[in-house]
Amino acid sequence: MRRAAAALVVLCAARAGAHPLAPAILHIAERAPGRATIELHIPAAAALNPRWPAGCIAHAGSAATGVASRIERFTLTCAAPLAGAQLGLDGLAAIDGIAVVRVDLADGRVVRAILGPTRPDFTIAAAAPGSPLARGLLHPLSRLGDLLFLLALVLVVRRGRARLLILGVFAAAHGLPFRAPGLASAASLLALALEILATTPNPRRATWIAAISAVLHGLDQGGGAPPAFAAAVFLAAFALTDALAAAPALLRRARWPRPTAGYAIGALAAMWCLA
Repeated sequence: MRRAAAALVVLCAARAGAHPLAPAILHIAERAPGRATIELHIPAAAALNPRWPAGCIAHAGSAATGVASRIERFTLTCAAPLAGAQLGLDGLAAIDGIAVVRVDLADGRVVRAILGPTRPDFTIAAAAPGSPLARGLLHPLSRLGDLLFLLALVLVVRRGRARLLILGVFAAAHGLPFRAPGLASAASLLALALEILATTPNPRRATWIAAISAVLHGLDQGGGAPPAFAAAVFLAAFALTDALAAAPALLRRARWPRPTAGYAIGALAAMWCLA
């Protein structure tokens, strides 16, 4: 099982060539309110044209063409934040294709959508009401990936001080003005699952892997979140890990929960990698 999981780590790191029938991919990362970088992956035979939100100006950047796809990059400058704006992709009906859209907003949210011939555009959800502090407290509870990371952290890092420092790194990464791809955080979660299942634990190695995973999970959803949001994420994550660590009968002393948790975390992380 561990060999299979290790093979999946390699699969996570590998990048396959685009299939002719692969969907278009539109990734928008809002670095600051109203300012974003864009990466558009288009099947080679397709002619797709983005429709940017009203009040936005796109500046063409680099472009690369492969055997089955091409990648176009832009920077987008808007008069207002992207939350609540409408964007689209013209040309999907002509190829009877779909486009996978991911929008990383400056407020820390991630919005996803699937566009197609019958739905060539969509409206980015407006920011949820509430202060950054309130949203930060709910943030770790609203993401399965973060919950699994925190569970893995409790299982592989036994020292309270080291765990506290890793939680600080996790929270601080939410406030950094750039993002890491979701694939990286999923791969790091898979590596943590392997540490949970290791027959000969290596605390030093596990601590470093957990610290790297903390950075990647924070950057996966952060993107320059305000300090109050990051502080609230730390408080919520600390409360969750403290509660998990206080249940040794379920998580540490009993024999079956640890491997079960390792296999469950590994399976979900591998699925996210391959997806």
